[in-house]
Amino acid sequence: EKGGDNPYRVLSMMQKQAEDIESAIAWKRLLRQFDFTEMPTKPDGTSILLQDVVGDFKKVFDKWEGGKTHIVNAVRKDTGKALKYEDITLEQAWKAIQRRKRIPPDDGTISMERILVETKESFLADVNKWADKVVNEWGVKVPSSSIDFSEQLKNFRPAYEGRMQSVRTMAGRVAVEARDFVLHDYDKTYMDHALTYLFGNSFHYWTTRTYTKMAQNLVDSPKTANAYLAYKEYITKEHAGMPDFYRQNVVVNSLLGMDLGNPYYLNLESMVNPVYGLTGVDFNDPRKRVDWLSRTVDDMNKLGPSFSPLVSWSVALHLYNTGYDGAAERWLGRMFPQSQLIKSTTALTGTPIEIDPFVQLTNGEFLGGVDAYERNRVVAAMASMVQSGQITQEQMIEASRAESGEIWDAAIQMSAMK
Repeated sequence: EKGGDNPYRVLSMMQKQAEDIESAIAWKRLLRQFDFTEMPTKPDGTSILLQDVVGDFKKVFDKWEGGKTHIVNAVRKDTGKALKYEDITLEQAWKAIQRRKRIPPDDGTISMERILVETKESFLADVNKWADKVVNEWGVKVPSSSIDFSEQLKNFRPAYEGRMQSVRTMAGRVAVEARDFVLHDYDKTYMDHALTYLFGNSFHYWTTRTYTKMAQNLVDSPKTANAYLAYKEYITKEHAGMPDFYRQNVVVNSLLGMDLGNPYYLNLESMVNPVYGLTGVDFNDPRKRVDWLSRTVDDMNKLGPSFSPLVSWSVALHLYNTGYDGAAERWLGRMFPQSQLIKSTTALTGTPIEIDPFVQLTNGEFLGGVDAYERNRVVAAMASMVQSGQITQEQMIEASRAESGEIWDAAIQMSAMK
């Protein structure tokens, strides 16, 4: 036990204090033996070193080691030099003593030093007596009162046991309510089941419950909203020159000490904010919003959970039937999102392979073609080829119009590898 009330720790501190007292006064008692009218020197006139005379008093002052440290510190302070003990002269040590308090002779003069010396033995005796008492009585139980309450406590036990059972039950109920508030109880209603069929998943349950409870949390702890708004303001100013989507991202320029050629953008808020569907930056594509149905579904997709892919495919079929082929292709997207990764991987071998049925269907090309959003990257790749001098601007325009040929295929491979 290292606490301040540990008796052994207190005893150790008292003993250390007694040793410090003895060490502090030993060096003063030593040079008090010399009361020079004229400082003695060696026969050749040089100063006598302090270490030459210490041996005469070492048997008398058994605590001399501590005293040596005090003398060195005192002489260094007076001379302003970092002298070693072996270089200190008797004259330097004696002058250092004269400038400081010392134990006067036993002539009846009262001083703090004399009090410490003469009471040290009694002090140590009291400490040892107290230590022996602690050791001998450690663990002994002492009654807190002379009255025996054991019988009364036995009669009280049946009364409080019944009441504690109610307290335990209530504590368990409070814990369950706290858990349900944080993680939800998933007690679904008929409306939840209907939305499951509409969205194609049950993600709406987490979203709808979290939105309402987040409002309660903000009312209960306004500082949370204040901290969030401060973060949004900081990140917006930090990335003021970026597009809206990248403006809310955290930029990673180096990874494990390696400088990255292209920095990574991480949207940390989308990972931790349960209402990011409301506060985050929406993905807006005006070319998808061509009639009332596409606009309505697109707006509802920005409120949190997304619709089932079946709903998106139904909107795409509707747009195909009404003549909006470009918008329909964007709503259709990919049947398997993993197909884009496979295409990028096969591009490393020299020929990107498109396995997604929807992309093949909209392009009319087996194991080839590009989706609506990939087409922009292909055009950007051709623009890069124009800037590097690989092709001319006229060749780029013709390849973009035909969406075929060697230049188009090379641009597809370049965009798939990025």
